[in-house]
Amino acid sequence: MNRNYKKIVSNIFDACDKTVATADGQNAACTNTSDILTHLIQTVGKSVERWASDLFITWESIVEVMKTLSDGEIGESSIFAFGLRQDGVDDSTYIILRLMDTNPLTDPDKFDEIRKVYYRHIFALKIEKTENGLCMILKNIQDNITPSAVFGVENGEIVFS
Repeated sequence: MNRNYKKIVSNIFDACDKTVATADGQNAACTNTSDILTHLIQTVGKSVERWASDLFITWESIVEVMKTLSDGEIGESSIFAFGLRQDGVDDSTYIILRLMDTNPLTDPDKFDEIRKVYYRHIFALKIEKTENGLCMILKNIQDNITPSAVFGVENGEIVFS
């Protein structure tokens, strides 16, 4: 199965209207990310019992992407996902792979159990180069994750290939 996990997360992000924090700035050095990072730290602190520091592994990548996008072309973007569970913080790939390990047609409860119980919260952060610099938007995408969004749909049917 050849899937672009970040593209799946990006599509879910675009369909979501639950923005929880934003940031913008002229470049990486001038972008105040404190609202976004504060929200993530507080939510991780309440939701993750072990390995909460996984958040900062992903955050290091975000800082590097911010630097790269600062010098990039208008319209370039990147997206990151944070799946908060009891024992850590997962990224886009692991979240989507975990959801794809289910079959919502034969066991729809398993898909929802992973989305709503295994993952206590699922956020996505989009960073985009705009005319004014960098724009960052953090959304709570948990309720927008559906089998059709994860697996894809062809002719009205969920595609598992």
